[in-house]
Amino acid sequence: MLLQSHNNEISLLPALPAAWNNGEVRGLKARGAVEVAIRWHNHTLVEGQLLAVHTQMCHLRTDRPYHIVCNDQVISSTYDDGLQQFNMEAGKNYIITMQ
Repeated sequence: MLLQSHNNEISLLPALPAAWNNGEVRGLKARGAVEVAIRWHNHTLVEGQLLAVHTQMCHLRTDRPYHIVCNDQVISSTYDDGLQQFNMEAGKNYIITMQ
């Protein structure tokens, strides 16, 4: 409902129940040792946080491109056919917000 991690992709809020209009959750774990926090409003992702345990490429399945920031710097990413990709460094927190 809140997180899907499969085939080397992370999907945030893939099957959010209709009754959960607004909310937030912390401490979810995605494959690849990524800790996830999500906040949503009106069934739309407002902010996500990804904490990388290992340096790796992140493949984030989204409905639109998102703005990604780490340590107050915008992170370069590619977006193609619903898949946003960017490099994550171990121990760093990545903030995902709407563009």
